Amino acid sequence: MVAANAIAEECERRKSLHDGQFGCRKRRSAIDAVGRLMKRVEEAWGRGNTAAVLLMDVKGAFPHVAKGNLIKRMEEMGFEADLVRWVESFMEDRKVMMSMDGKEGDSMDVEMGVPQGSPVLPVFFVIYLSGLFGQVEKKEEESGSERISFVNDVAWVVEGEDVGECTQRLEGCATETTIWAKKNPCQFDIEKTEVMLFTRRRKNKEPKMNARVRVGSHEVPYNNEATRWLGVWLDDMLTLNDHTKKTLAKARRAQNRVRSLMTKKGLSSEGCK
Repeated sequence: MVAANAIAEECERRKSLHDGQFGCRKRRSAIDAVGRLMKRVEEAWGRGNTAAVLLMDVKGAFPHVAKGNLIKRMEEMGFEADLVRWVESFMEDRKVMMSMDGKEGDSMDVEMGVPQGSPVLPVFFVIYLSGLFGQVEKKEEESGSERISFVNDVAWVVEGEDVGECTQRLEGCATETTIWAKKNPCQFDIEKTEVMLFTRRRKNKEPKMNARVRVGSHEVPYNNEATRWLGVWLDDMLTLNDHTKKTLAKARRAQNRVRSLMTKKGLSSEGCK
């Protein structure tokens, strides 16, 4: 835990992480990330534009952290040599062994990933993924796009005059993300990739029914219903009506479960009215 705190504090001191990175950082919760996304959408609306977001999820995030790439990234970020050496030592000479019904297999060297269960694990991954945002920014700096992430959940937010312009800009972000992922052993789960369009213009809602965003060799359609991101259901007009309904329904189910546990000599039902 001491090492995890030291590395996290060093990141903040040097301001080396992307401003849009949330999670594993002080005062940067999942709700803060959602609030940032909503604010960005409303700013686009204020300029008379439409906003769109591409949601991507890193597949098998922690097992795919390559030691060499992580060390190189820490050196690029200017970490103190002692911390870099500690991380290198921490990830050296790791082995795994299969055990089943009391029988153990041969031990095998582990070259990828970080030790599961360690408090420093998510900090390593945030550092590892930080290189992605700089690469995309170099290519998309004129597109008005913004990068928001919460550990392994990444969101690319863009704005444009219509669906076509938003789609083109999101595809640019997806292309650069794919290039970075190939250079740094990292995969994005296409099954969890989603696209949303935020607009108050009726004329933009029909075109999105047929629009697709190309991500690698796949084409991802825009969602027609509210999308859940970091625990919040977001609809295309940010009314949060779906989120309210689903949250209340969840609370009622919990209330009913508590009631079902009650007996005459058990809990009082007064608090469940």
